[in-house]
Amino acid sequence: MAGAAAPVPPGESSLSLAGGGQVAPGRVSLSFTREPVATSAPTAQMRAEIPSYQDAIVRRVSLPDSAYARLLALRTGLRRFEAWSAQQARAAGLTPAHHQLLLAIRGHGDPDGPTIGEVADYLLLRHHSAVGLVDRAEDAGLVSRTRSKDDHRVVRLHLTEDGAARLEALSALHLEELDRLAVDLPKAWEGLAPVYPPHGFAVPGERAAPGEGAPAVLIARV
Repeated sequence: MAGAAAPVPPGESSLSLAGGGQVAPGRVSLSFTREPVATSAPTAQMRAEIPSYQDAIVRRVSLPDSAYARLLALRTGLRRFEAWSAQQARAAGLTPAHHQLLLAIRGHGDPDGPTIGEVADYLLLRHHSAVGLVDRAEDAGLVSRTRSKDDHRVVRLHLTEDGAARLEALSALHLEELDRLAVDLPKAWEGLAPVYPPHGFAVPGERAAPGEGAPAVLIARV
């Protein structure tokens, strides 16, 4: 038959060509040409129509204005309290850091006194920073060091009579100020528990309990 392809021996293959005919086995050479594809940078309108993940969270999480006002009031109250506390400490002849150190020692539950490591945890300090703070407080006659009875490698901290007296006077003033703040900021913490899980999308009919549904926060030591 005219135009019929020649038979292919068993075990071999052939490539049929457009328009008829075949290429002998072992002599096939192929080439491909990629057609150019027209591309263009996304326009401002295209970017506006494709919101980012963060934009999607902001759009889905809708908080009332009162929530922001309450958070601002709480933050402002905390900052004012810290500023007031620093002023009171200086008026008593202490630095704010020394005041916090005395409170960390006095408020520690163990009657043997806290270690420097425990004080560093209370004050969010690195160990060497806590050592320097204790050194300065000891030089000022506010604290003293003693060796632990159970392990002489462990150093415990205690207040001197002067340090205890200054802390007691400051603590009484601070308790009065906290009572005043409780009147100015009634139920400041109520309603500020996380409402949304970490990804920012509301769970219908559910409200996260305090400490749940919020990402962990890492606090840097100084």
